Amino acid sequence: AKSRYPNRIFLFAGPDYSHVSENVDHRLTYSFPQQVDRLMALGADGIKLINGKPNCRKDAGIALNSAVYDRFFARVEERGLPLIWHVNDPEEFWNPEAAPEWAKGPGWLYDETFPSSESLYQECEAVLAKYPQLTVVFAHFYFLSDFLDRAAALLDRYPNVHLDLAPGIEMLHNFSKRPEAAREFFLKYQDRIVYGVDFSPRF
Repeated sequence: AKSRYPNRIFLFAGPDYSHVSENVDHRLTYSFPQQVDRLMALGADGIKLINGKPNCRKDAGIALNSAVYDRFFARVEERGLPLIWHVNDPEEFWNPEAAPEWAKGPGWLYDETFPSSESLYQECEAVLAKYPQLTVVFAHFYFLSDFLDRAAALLDRYPNVHLDLAPGIEMLHNFSKRPEAAREFFLKYQDRIVYGVDFSPRF
């Protein structure tokens, strides 16, 4: 489909983490920089990262700003590829009384064994500071829909950062709590906000 409609379909591919895994035959793996080059050769328009979702970050045991990822971010920055990056989750997922039932089934109720929301932001923003030319679209508004001042500060600090609107049910509630503030934010940063959807139809 991408090959047939290159100007209408945009493909973001995910990296393979076996390169940094143990008990793998590394004769069959590709380094992160090699993967970036291969994905571009295959026609990928960008890369999607899910390693910042708390359960993925816990399972991997690798900080987002770990040296393990340095060559990856350096190559992505060098090649000018955009990232869609899922970092964090809604605040209520760390609160068993506030977390929605639909989040509990997939294992998205987090306790003290998971990285905290704030620690994930710190790790991620250390990457942005180290690689200031990265073009990043943070999925689900970077889970800052209830913290518009912080979202504004992020966009002001990093001119290549964007936010997408794939909801996050909480996003709709948070914007509707203070519609005027949300409207002002959307007007000011309209060129930095990307439309997104994260729902599939139910039949």
